Amino acid sequence: RLHIVRPHESRREKMSNCLRSNCFLLMIVVCRASGLDSPEVGIPWLYPGLAAFSFFWAFADAYGIGANDVANSFATAVASGTITHRQAVVIALFAEFFGAFMLGSSVTETIKKKVMDVEHFVHDPYVLMLAMACTSMGSAIWVLVATYLQMPVSTTHATVGAIMGVGIAAFGFKGVVWDFSSGGFLSIVASWFLSPVIAGVVAAALYLTIKHGVLDAGEGSLRRGLA
Repeated sequence: RLHIVRPHESRREKMSNCLRSNCFLLMIVVCRASGLDSPEVGIPWLYPGLAAFSFFWAFADAYGIGANDVANSFATAVASGTITHRQAVVIALFAEFFGAFMLGSSVTETIKKKVMDVEHFVHDPYVLMLAMACTSMGSAIWVLVATYLQMPVSTTHATVGAIMGVGIAAFGFKGVVWDFSSGGFLSIVASWFLSPVIAGVVAAALYLTIKHGVLDAGEGSLRRGLA
């Protein structure tokens, strides 16, 4: 059978389509006039898709951190036979979770706002989502490759470098917060140099204290060690 479209039905459909198009254009104009961008314009499911993409690479990055960063922390204890590999995994499971839950907010704030200038993304939140997803992707790929090559690397360096790369790619060098006083990239670099120095001084002080106070104390070393 042939379906015959009546003239009045065709005009009705045309008017309905025209009305929908005008409403859509009006919505975009209003958003632009108010200083806001219309989300998901032309791309359905943009936010959920970016969220799923981000979560995937965030889990991959966390997997790489567990395989590389946590291994760095427990390498000496496991190698010396103080604890077993399984015990190290159990300790790391609780320590990583409670450390991130109780003390991770300040570091998260630095990574979130003090490396890349997020003010540039005020009218483009979906672009910021994509930027952070690419950050997790870049960091995860590098850390996993380094782990496969048996290279102990810093996941913090990888994440900060990935965020800087996204900021420079999106807005040039002005997309990165460089200021030292505001806790930008230069202050993070300073902490990279200070961290090994401070850790080395503390470790040397503890070692010398144990060496001279316990190991080289002669007959009283056992009593001092037990004390």
